[in-house]
Amino acid sequence: MKNFMDKNFLLQTETAQELYHNHAAKMPIIDYHCHLNPQMVADDYRFKSLTEIWLGGDHYKWRAMRSNGVDECFVPVKKRQIGRNLRNGQKRSHILSVIHCTNWTHLELKTAFGIDKVLNPKTAREIYDECNEKLSSQEYSARGMMRRYHVETVCTTMILSIHWNIILELAKVDLKSRCFPHGVRIKLWLWKFLQIFALI
Repeated sequence: MKNFMDKNFLLQTETAQELYHNHAAKMPIIDYHCHLNPQMVADDYRFKSLTEIWLGGDHYKWRAMRSNGVDECFVPVKKRQIGRNLRNGQKRSHILSVIHCTNWTHLELKTAFGIDKVLNPKTAREIYDECNEKLSSQEYSARGMMRRYHVETVCTTMILSIHWNIILELAKVDLKSRCFPHGVRIKLWLWKFLQIFALI
């Protein structure tokens, strides 16, 4: 029986496998629109738990939780609600196991934490504890995660005129990735497009 997660997960044809393993997998990530918190990058923030890194700022997962009938008090839109999630051990596992973003969730577990178990109510606690143990190390800090995923460039939603102090902080740190504010991403996209066009 084929495992749920293997090296060819979602790669259903030989062409897909060739393109991914021999080309795409080696490429750095250049993200022209992301919701990373630039202050967390500047501070090299250490996440307190899987709840925080998974649900703290991900509105897609909030929507999935709501569509699966999770009580609104556990959808972490506000800091106090995140804190409530962190304190509630029993509900915590339930929240993780009902998220219906199955492929997305399992790919994150595999690529970030090296976990290839299927997430369900029986495995949720074990997976949660294993991820939390790994998150306690420096390797899983905000910048550590960016290095893990070979992030070359990100354009966040910060605005130059408002977040200039964070931008100055980022300029001072030894950050392998480049982090740009809103508005720069269009110019970067055009520059990359022109570079690619020049090779044709």
